[in-house]
Order: sequence, then structure tokens, then C-alpha cells
Amino acid sequence: MRDNFVLENMKNGIPSTGISLTFPSTHMLEMCAYAGFDWALIDCEHGSMTNESVESLVIASEAANIIPIVRPSTAFSTNLGPLLDRGVMGVQF
Repeated sequence: MRDNFVLENMKNGIPSTGISLTFPSTHMLEMCAYAGFDWALIDCEHGSMTNESVESLVIASEAANIIPIVRPSTAFSTNLGPLLDRGVMGVQF
């Protein structure tokens, strides 16, 4: 597992920038990384994300060196497990 530099920045009082993705576009995530964003919020609550699209975005985030954070559609543990299994590095409720 790779290091979560956004979490380290937070611990050290260093701000990180990010963006919310409400549609499953690996190209958009890559452009966000080139624009200098540190993290991307994969929004499953208000967006059109499936577990498979989350997995694709997590894979793309590794290649782009951007931290994937997910907002699950619900806070039930049955929804969190599959998202965490796909490699997200943070959860926002």
C-alpha cells in the first residue's frame, strides 16, 4: 500500500487541494492530477458511481499519484467494505 501523503500533510498542518468527482471519468482524474490536485473525492452519494467505476478511478489515481477519497452512498458497513477493498485511501461522510 502506498503512503497517504494527504493524511501526513494534515497531521503536519500542511493544506492539500482536491476536487469532487461525481461521474466516473479516469480522464478527468488524470487532468486533476496534472492540474496539481492532491486528492479526488469519488462521490458515490450524489454521483453515478458503481463499485466497478470506483475501482477504475482508484487504479487511475495510483498512476496519477492522487489520493482517492470516497463518499459512500450510505454509511452502512455493507457499502464501506467493497469500497475499502477496492483501495480507497479515505472516507468522507
